Amino acid sequence: MKVEAIVKALIRDGRGRLLLRRKRPDVPHPLQGGWCFIGGRLEYAEDPWSAVARGVVG
Repeated sequence: MKVEAIVKALIRDGRGRLLLRRKRPDVPHPLQGGWCFIGGRLEYAEDPWSAVARGVVG
């Protein structure tokens, strides 16, 4: 069985609103075109904050 480590973050602005990311509608994915929390897969020896930062910028 393949095991992958992922990280997700709940990021709020000063008014308490959540920062969400929209999945691309043209890329096949279970959440295709939907909204999700920021985050992603952890690379080998990567810390969770780096994975979240990648999700925010990327």
